[in-house]
Amino acid sequence: MRLGHEHTDIQPEMITSRWQERFWLEWKLQPNNTTYHLDLQFDLYGVISEESIERMLDTLRSQHTILQSRFLDKNRKIVREVDPKMPLQFSRYTANEHKELEALLYAEHRRPFDLENEAPYRFVLVRRSPTEHRLMLCFHHIAIDGLSL
Repeated sequence: MRLGHEHTDIQPEMITSRWQERFWLEWKLQPNNTTYHLDLQFDLYGVISEESIERMLDTLRSQHTILQSRFLDKNRKIVREVDPKMPLQFSRYTANEHKELEALLYAEHRRPFDLENEAPYRFVLVRRSPTEHRLMLCFHHIAIDGLSL
């Protein structure tokens, strides 16, 4: 007979800040609203390894619990559940034309987050040519409210 807890990678619930609670409530009321989506975009020039970029982003994700989190309503209290096994939110695209690049990034920026089931970020790499890429790091404001990172 074994006593004690079964092993799980999901960590105990973490307390949320009042700002995170506010962002969660606004998201719950208007889940398709993208007002709180923030992104950083970087143009990368030269020959790069897309696999290396993906590994680097996964390392970044693994070092910050906020990027391994989902936000849940438990008994009318908003909690942050950390799950280190959440998959990396990373997409790769190819865009030959500038308009196509902008349309892809705009669509990714506007895609709603599901804060109860997914991590509050997405990373996007768009290949424009063998030597030109654009990397977008998109976050929901709940993940970068000043206390989270």
